Amino acid sequence: MVVFSPSATRAARSGRATAFAQLLRLPRWLAARLLLWRRRHCERTLIASLDHRALRDIGLTRLDVEREYRKPFWRE
Repeated sequence: MVVFSPSATRAARSGRATAFAQLLRLPRWLAARLLLWRRRHCERTLIASLDHRALRDIGLTRLDVEREYRKPFWRE
């Protein structure tokens, strides 16, 4: 015979509530991640389009830019 205590029942309910709350946060997290990846892509494309004078002004070399531009969008 299985006996459920009130504290075990509360713990099970709170575990489900926590999982449900995490599931509700997933779309917001995904949207934020997609925006971050898009921003990285746009910034890298913009920097790659700069001429050597502009790169020198901000302290970057063409090699720095190429290295950054070749990174996948999900890598920082």
